Formats: sequence, C-alpha cells, structure tokens
Amino acid sequence: MVNSLTQVILKCTQPGIPDFYQGNEIWDFSLVDPDNRRAVDFDLREELRRTAESASFSELLKNWRDGRIKLRLTQGLLRLRAQEPRLFAQGDYRPAAGEGGFAHNVVAFTRTHETTAVLVVVPRLIAPLGSPPGGPGVG
Repeated sequence: MVNSLTQVILKCTQPGIPDFYQGNEIWDFSLVDPDNRRAVDFDLREELRRTAESASFSELLKNWRDGRIKLRLTQGLLRLRAQEPRLFAQGDYRPAAGEGGFAHNVVAFTRTHETTAVLVVVPRLIAPLGSPPGGPGVG
C-alpha cells in the first residue's frame, strides 16, 4: 500500500506527463500488465470517489484496502497539476536530502517555478521499520 501510494506521488510530481491505466485508480492485483480493454467498474469508482471526498485521512488509511485512499490521492495530485500547470510543465526539479536517522528512508525533491514551489517527500525501504504502516491500529 505504501509503495503504491509512493509511486502515485512520484509519477504525478516528477518531470514528465503522468501515465495512468484506465481503471487503476484503485488497487489492481493483476499478475500481468493492465489491459485497457478490460471492463472498468465506473460505478464502483464513482461511489468510492464520493465517499473518499468526505472521509478523513485517518479513515482512509484505516480502510486502505477499499482503494479510496489511492483514488483520493490521485485525484488531489491531478487537481494540483491542473491548478499549477507551469510548475509541473516548466518548473525546476531539484533533489533534496533527508537528515537524521531515517534520511536513507526518504526520497525528496522540490519543484519550483517563479514564486511557486512544492516539496515532495516520500518513504522508501520502510519494511524494516515495522508493520502495519503508520503505526498500531492502522491496517
């Protein structure tokens, strides 16, 4: 779950145009590459989108298996890209370094354009840090 959400964040914030397979707005446990010809349950995704909008982050994290957290994260990041098109189309990309005992457990960078900036920090190599992700009671 954490790795998948990290991938969504990275593909929406790094330079380039994010590529999404239709229907993969929620978890897809296929053992092969997604096939865009496969039927997509749009009614399910619309229902999940509606309930995700009003849910707290804590609720989405607690119920991560239903896919709403991935859907809401994707929607929010795409909304940010639409609100700040120059930042993502023309903005600088600069790596940032973590500090402290967990510095090796993050990937960080900034995107800047004129007076607009975004700092992106995502986890990496977190399995040794314990389970469930996010601390006790989440899962």
